[in-house]
Amino acid sequence: IRSRHALRLAYQAGGWRDEEAHALLSIAELTLQVRGPREAAKLARDAMTIFQELEDKSGEAGSLLVTAACQVSSKASTDALKSTVTARKLYKELKDAGGEASSLICAADVYSRNGAADEAIRVLKEARKIARDAKEPKAEAESLSTVLAIRMRVIQKEEENGRRPRPEVVRQAVEAAKNYAAFLEERGDMDERRGTVLSPLSALY
Repeated sequence: IRSRHALRLAYQAGGWRDEEAHALLSIAELTLQVRGPREAAKLARDAMTIFQELEDKSGEAGSLLVTAACQVSSKASTDALKSTVTARKLYKELKDAGGEASSLICAADVYSRNGAADEAIRVLKEARKIARDAKEPKAEAESLSTVLAIRMRVIQKEEENGRRPRPEVVRQAVEAAKNYAAFLEERGDMDERRGTVLSPLSALY
């Protein structure tokens, strides 16, 4: 974090506002993981202010997604969803399908954390369609891997509650793993990411 702050100060001193904003956003993402949402949210807001001054809608949308992550970590789910909706609107205006899909993936995370797994899956299916139609493989991969993660969390929750996972829940997780594996095979990435698919699958058998 210190090195990134130093880089941000260098950009600030040089008057490179766009680079400063991107540095702030990078620091915010790392800060969220290390120090928590309150400090990270302030950094994301500072980045968004600069992007708005520069009329950089893509940067503003990215700031909103980091803000949403901070808000959901602070249990402000309603605000987090509003942030994802605004971010998606900005990405739509820019015709940035990858960004639009990322906004939906972020919204799905909010739903999932609040126990609304079915709504999260619905949103992720929409994200995958947008990404696939626009030939955005990174966003499509993220939507598929997130579906798998959500399905596995449902199983984990049932096990933590002392129940044997229901057959339907297991079937949905296997289907999610197979869909992700098929995508990776199609892209030729299966060898590189085999563990991300096989580890969840092996836990189901």
